[in-house]
Amino acid sequence: MADDVPARLWLGDASAAARVLRARPAHRRAWLRKRMLHEMERARAHVARTGRAPPRRGDGSLIAVALRRKPAGEPPLSDAVFCECLVDVLMCLAQMRGCTVAH
Repeated sequence: MADDVPARLWLGDASAAARVLRARPAHRRAWLRKRMLHEMERARAHVARTGRAPPRRGDGSLIAVALRRKPAGEPPLSDAVFCECLVDVLMCLAQMRGCTVAH
């Protein structure tokens, strides 16, 4: 699975995904996070196979997937729920890359 993760991930990718999650009820966030990461992987596979971005899934970046869902503005880091969502996204991305993450 590590090969499916874009070589370059930016903090903006994770932040955009976290902002999408922040706007959803807590019980829906895990499902939506998995869905966004799956869409990112599918779009990356399409780009690798065809050399073109799929019209509805973006360029294979997490930010493209998140921006399709119109995330809310960036909250301050004092927003505990946003921080929880951001940590969740970062942990999942680290695990996809094969990193061992202790918390």
